[in-house]
Amino acid sequence: MSETDVAPRFVDSNVWLYPLIEGQDEQKSNIARALIKEREPVVSSQVVNEVCESAQKACVYRAGGP
Repeated sequence: MSETDVAPRFVDSNVWLYPLIEGQDEQKSNIARALIKEREPVVSSQVVNEVCESAQKACVYRAGGP
């Protein structure tokens, strides 16, 4: 791989969640945003599922659900 080639960057679900969760550590949120914006991240279907599941759980919890 040459210096001009950029290796894909896989981004874990936590990196996607940090900027989305209110009250999250601001420093972690800023770092996560920077990682996402730095290059086009590669996202697996597993990460998409984990983010969706976590977001859904957060909505149920805030609504006073089970």
